[in-house]
Amino acid sequence: MKKAVILFAHGSMDPLWREPFERLRERVQENNAGIPVMLAYMQFSPPALADALSALKSRGAGEVLVIPLFLSAGGHMRHDLPEIKRKAIEAFPSLSLVFTDILGSRPEVQDAFVLAIQSMLSGA
Repeated sequence: MKKAVILFAHGSMDPLWREPFERLRERVQENNAGIPVMLAYMQFSPPALADALSALKSRGAGEVLVIPLFLSAGGHMRHDLPEIKRKAIEAFPSLSLVFTDILGSRPEVQDAFVLAIQSMLSGA
């Protein structure tokens, strides 16, 4: 089963807001040759999750890992994401969809923040 990844972020009408996410997608893609990596947004920015899933399905994906690029489990993650997930599973029954926990909950992400803050404090 061909794997794919969707990095799922909030979205913004400001195109500059999306730049760090684009760079992240490029870096993830570079480190995972042969696995398609796309961005999708909850609101304000294309593509929506359904559009990204459709594109990956047309490229032959069978299993899609959806990684929410959020730092904490606020209202969107507690209230909106379950409904988004339900609709995606319903709309794409032939895809194996795996929704991970938010990226910010992972200890290695928190460790990266601590290191970055330490670097700032040391004047680097």
